[in-house]
Amino acid sequence: MKYEKRGKKRMSGLNEAAHDPFLFPPSFGDVRLNRRVFQERREKRGVIERVREKCGAGRSQQEMQERWSDTETRAVCAKVQLSSDFSPQVVELISSAIGDLVQGVYHENSSSTEEGNLSVASWEDQTFLSHGALLAKSCQAAMELARHNTEAQKLAYQYGKHLALGHTLNLDLQPFLKSSSDPTVFSLDSAPVVFHRLIVGPERWLHQLQQSQSTTKQTDYSKLQRLIKTEQGVSQAADLCSYHGNKALEAIRLFPPSEARSALENIASAVMKF
Repeated sequence: MKYEKRGKKRMSGLNEAAHDPFLFPPSFGDVRLNRRVFQERREKRGVIERVREKCGAGRSQQEMQERWSDTETRAVCAKVQLSSDFSPQVVELISSAIGDLVQGVYHENSSSTEEGNLSVASWEDQTFLSHGALLAKSCQAAMELARHNTEAQKLAYQYGKHLALGHTLNLDLQPFLKSSSDPTVFSLDSAPVVFHRLIVGPERWLHQLQQSQSTTKQTDYSKLQRLIKTEQGVSQAADLCSYHGNKALEAIRLFPPSEARSALENIASAVMKF
């Protein structure tokens, strides 16, 4: 009982630290002061270096300075908190997950939606970084905290990964499943659009974009939605959603039957309902 209470407390702390970067507004605190404080604590288990290294992969020193934003600073703040409370393995997992998150958001914000050069594999890679890594590695970290073996940790990672990708696909599909009378807005990098662009090719896609834009370059999303629904992009995205949902179910069903497993199965099943 004593260990169970301690484990629940540590899990609560893990959840709080993992979500800290999302809780503060961009204007929170004096960023310059925060940077100095974090710099002074940089030797604390090397957490700051690991996150910053991940965030700065492939960037010049100037880009690093420009991109070391409030979000990245708050991410490091969360990891410094983690380093005080958890084992090095858990710290490493969540540190790398938040580094993945920052890298994924950076790529999302810097990509061009009109070029139409995003493949399905690239979409999955970017979506995993920005939406899946934190869930997948948090699931793995939960198994580490509960002292499960490596195989259980791998299964938990796979469950979190496929659940996150399936959930994102489900959300991407929603604008294309509403009735035509509903107001429609969607990302041009959402999964159905990515599949559609690959089907019609870059030239036809640019032509369809131009058809859907007014003289002020405002996109008529309802018109673009109708064009996209004439092809198979929506159904292909739905198939991919079902694939990831089923992969999540496969992973969780390898655990022994329990109420917790049943609840996680229900969550995975829900992402396949449109």
